[in-house]
Amino acid sequence: MNLKACGRCGGDQIREEVLGETELVCLQCGQREFTPPDKVPGYMTVARKRARRARRAA
Repeated sequence: MNLKACGRCGGDQIREEVLGETELVCLQCGQREFTPPDKVPGYMTVARKRARRARRAA
């Protein structure tokens, strides 16, 4: 889930996978954005960023 990431309304987006294609869908306005698989942020990407921030703060 991407918070406040919609380009149209500034709403929250979720990732939806249908037949091998990934789209980001806004929960507020319903706008759909096709996203290439290599550009979709995943859980591990977020976890790595948090770990890096924690190391810097320590």
